[in-house]
Amino acid sequence: MLKVWQRSNRRAGWATTAAVLGMALLAAPAWAQGQGQPQSRPASRPDDKLPSAQSLLASMVKAMGGEANLRKITHRTLTGTFELPMAQIKAPLVIHGAAPNLRHVSVEIGDAGMFLNGFDGKVAWRDDPQSGAAVIEGPRREQIVQEADFYAALNYRKNFKSVEVAGLVEFNDVRCYQLTLTPRDGVPEMLYINAETNLVAGGELTIIGPEGEVEIRRIVEEYREVDGVQVAVKSRTIIDGFQEQIVTITEVSHEPFDHTIFELPDSIKALLKEKQPPATP
Repeated sequence: MLKVWQRSNRRAGWATTAAVLGMALLAAPAWAQGQGQPQSRPASRPDDKLPSAQSLLASMVKAMGGEANLRKITHRTLTGTFELPMAQIKAPLVIHGAAPNLRHVSVEIGDAGMFLNGFDGKVAWRDDPQSGAAVIEGPRREQIVQEADFYAALNYRKNFKSVEVAGLVEFNDVRCYQLTLTPRDGVPEMLYINAETNLVAGGELTIIGPEGEVEIRRIVEEYREVDGVQVAVKSRTIIDGFQEQIVTITEVSHEPFDHTIFELPDSIKALLKEKQPPATP
């Protein structure tokens, strides 16, 4: 089924893989504005007074459990499933993260094999049977660095060149504050904060990949309190307006684990060695 789906949807197949393995699926992520169908609609009058970005981010951190509780946690393992309804695929998913900025994601899709993605604090990479091994550079690397930040919810103002409140809008039929996050490299991103709960409702971003721009829209559907902090445990991602993926987290652990999981695979080490300039005689 996967091979048939990939042949008929080459670009969408690449986009889905990149979205799953390259983005911060579940930890206060940053997202960027798509270009397809309308993503949100105004929910405020022009004369409505909007809160500052600083106060909104502070409210979000409080809703997540507060800075003290967030900083108590230094490791997180998320175990669950990744689904592609269009391709009738449901695969096991494991995400490892550790402070300050370590991340490893694995999705095992049956006969197709293991799809891997990670950041070891220096190198952003992916390795999968569909696209092969690659070291990620440019604007996409900056996105991954931000996503790997274990305390991303506390560091929006540090990680982005600017954070501005764009308005009060309807996002997925929920009243949300829309924040524009401008990175140092790449296109602006959109983050939506639920006006009632102050938790992240989702967002939108553009990923630039081998076959052009890919528009990503993510909706967080469910949170669960674990060890005093809110963790997103179910989300839907829409790719280019039609391809859907669903991530459901069934287990959340904040116990420390062996950091060898973050070591670069041999395939990535080989690519880095090839890039090294030859030794001077």
